[in-house]
Amino acid sequence: MNKLSLLKYGIPSALLGALFSTALSFIFTRDPLQVFIFDFTMLFIGLVIYVSLNSGFPKNELDRFSLSVSNLLLGVCIAMLFFTHTKLYSLVTFSCLFLLLLSIEYLNKLRFMYRFYRAFSLAIVIYFIGLVVFSNTGIEVNPAQTMGLLIAVVPMEKGFFYLLILLISVYLFEFLKSKITRG
Repeated sequence: MNKLSLLKYGIPSALLGALFSTALSFIFTRDPLQVFIFDFTMLFIGLVIYVSLNSGFPKNELDRFSLSVSNLLLGVCIAMLFFTHTKLYSLVTFSCLFLLLLSIEYLNKLRFMYRFYRAFSLAIVIYFIGLVVFSNTGIEVNPAQTMGLLIAVVPMEKGFFYLLILLISVYLFEFLKSKITRG
C-alpha cells in the first residue's frame, strides 16, 4: 500500500475514531478538544504502524491465534464488566470493546485481527508514553470513574480504551479500503 492510500483511508478512519473518543470525553474529561487532538494523533500513529508492519511483514502465519486472543479479551471484558459495573468509564470502555470485538470476530467478513494485534502491541507503548507525558493537562479521566489501578499515572482502562478506538479506526480503514478497491 502506498502513502497516498494511507492518507486517503487513514485520515478519515483516525478522524472517526477520534470523534468517537471525543464524544465520550465530554462525560469523562475536562478538555475534549485536547482529547480529540491527542487521540487523533495517537490513532494516526497506530494506523501508520499498522500499515508499515503489514507492508514490511506481509506473512500471517500466526493468524490462527487471533481468534483465541479475541476470545480471551472477550472474557476479560465480561470479568471487568462484572467487577466494575459501578464505575462509568470502566463500564463504557469494556462494554463497547466487548460489542466491537464480538461483531468483528463473529459477524464481520474482513479478517485483519492478527495484523491489528501486532500493530497494537507496538502502538500501546507509544500511547502510554504520551499519556504519561501529557498527564495533568486535561486528557486524564476522573479517578472516581475508574477502577483505581494505575500503570504509572495512567488508569489501566485507558489501555483498553485505546484498544477500542484503534480497533474502530483500523476496522474503518480496512472497510474503506475493501469497498473502494472492490468497487
